[in-house]
Amino acid sequence: MTLDEKDHQAVLKLNEIDQLVFSTYDPAIIYPVPNKWGKQGWTVVELKEILRDALKCAYCGVEPKKLIPVYKKKTPTN
Repeated sequence: MTLDEKDHQAVLKLNEIDQLVFSTYDPAIIYPVPNKWGKQGWTVVELKEILRDALKCAYCGVEPKKLIPVYKKKTPTN
């Protein structure tokens, strides 16, 4: 993840399905990076809204698979 505090944005790498789901929610606040990086899952998130869910999906996409169940049990919203 890259954080741009000045513009209140983050860029995350999501898998194709998660990117589509979140982008469908509101394309004004979460959308693919507008170039080839976007087609690889890199996604811009305006830091006003659904950041927690997007971060959780991004984290679960790269963490060791054995830790996903442990992480999901500790989070209040799944």
